[in-house]
Amino acid sequence: MNNNLKSKILNCLAAVFFLFVHTEINSQQPKGVITTNETAAGTGKTRALVIGISRYQFIDTLNFADADASFFAAYLKTSKFWNIDPADITVLLNDQAKYGDLTVQLQQIAMQCQPGDNLIFYFSGHGDVETNTLFNRGFLLAQDTYSSNYMANGLRVDDLKDLFVTLQTNNVKVIVITDACRSGKLSGGIKGAEFTAAAIKNIWKNEIKILSSQPGQLSYEDQKWGNGRGVFSYFLIKGLSGEADANKDSTITLAELEMYVGSNVASETGYKQQPIFEGPNKFSSVISATGLRTSSGSKKAGNASRIPPRDLLKTFDSCIYYYDQMEKAIRDNKLVSPEHASAGYYYQRLKSCSNDIGFVQRANSRILAALMNKSQETVNQSFIGKSLVNQEGFRHTYQLIDEIFKLNDLKLPQMDHWKNLQRYIYVMGEATWNDKRNIPLLERIIDTASKAEPEAAYLLTARALVEMRKENGMRPPNYWSPL
Repeated sequence: MNNNLKSKILNCLAAVFFLFVHTEINSQQPKGVITTNETAAGTGKTRALVIGISRYQFIDTLNFADADASFFAAYLKTSKFWNIDPADITVLLNDQAKYGDLTVQLQQIAMQCQPGDNLIFYFSGHGDVETNTLFNRGFLLAQDTYSSNYMANGLRVDDLKDLFVTLQTNNVKVIVITDACRSGKLSGGIKGAEFTAAAIKNIWKNEIKILSSQPGQLSYEDQKWGNGRGVFSYFLIKGLSGEADANKDSTITLAELEMYVGSNVASETGYKQQPIFEGPNKFSSVISATGLRTSSGSKKAGNASRIPPRDLLKTFDSCIYYYDQMEKAIRDNKLVSPEHASAGYYYQRLKSCSNDIGFVQRANSRILAALMNKSQETVNQSFIGKSLVNQEGFRHTYQLIDEIFKLNDLKLPQMDHWKNLQRYIYVMGEATWNDKRNIPLLERIIDTASKAEPEAAYLLTARALVEMRKENGMRPPNYWSPL
């Protein structure tokens, strides 16, 4: 590698750009003016979830993934084409992007979407597969995803598919951009990016896709692009911001963006990285513009009706106390106890206090994300194995997951996954701290969990512990009764 370039080559998951749109360009339209009917954007609100993770807890760090996400969020805030109110752009960077944060925010935003709305999802970080020999399922890796155990808390590509297809069925237009790069030292090995890219490329049909590189190619990032950027994201944003407007009509079609981004990325990398653009209507789908809207598109600015949570509370004086106490309990790690001073308790009081559905959903997302993230800490600690999770730790985490089930007002779809994690917590607690008399029961529980989630690698860990106990006759350092 050329040290003067100071570039780190990342084996990269495809960047996918889905546009559920069919537009036609009217040649008689005055230059610089776009009517709502000719744009890729629907007439309703536009919401965006922008994620950038460079600093992972258990996985190799990246250099500029968080910067790429920040620049994309800045583009959205100033884009006249999308005209998104800043309150409708949720940005999760680094330790704000744990598994609980990602899944809860996705579900909350999806529940708010109405027919005619738009959802923009941007992810910059690691992508991989759990194994390259069995299921080959792709994952976008959260900040707290543990290496080699992606099933425990990696964001499954299949789950994204289910969510976005459901939204499309409800006439919500979805744009998904993933720039998920990897260092080559993850579970999937050299083939991981290819399997993950194939998963994203093949599972959705009839949409426009943009891939950051050909499967198996390398992707570059360097200080020379925007003082530290990924080459693909750098030229993507420049193109969307106006430089891709080849015919100078103040509109940017998918075909123009393909020509601009593809040629620049290929040229800058010596043709070692070449993006892929797929989908219908490349020459008529307008996805960005530098002109102004006519009044017919002004309704799209209705995003301003969504007010940040703390400001919204000012109109619900009787709920301020409960919201503040819930936040304080979350900060103090009092999620399920004491009984009448926990975050869950104050959320229930807040829920009974407010009639505003959006406000309650946002409060629900705060408590659910906190419960998930705290539960995941115990799961990851048990994976790492550097220090034993004590008896109380397993028991407390079991209770945290119970609280997730009880407070799931957002109707998160991953409840089978959390049931399996709860089984895992129970099994690991019993295998670590209980005596040999419960081995048959533990084996039955593991078998049940394996049938429900057969590809979960973490269940193999629990089974190995039980087998070791059986063979060596090991007794635990302490005893606790089954939960």
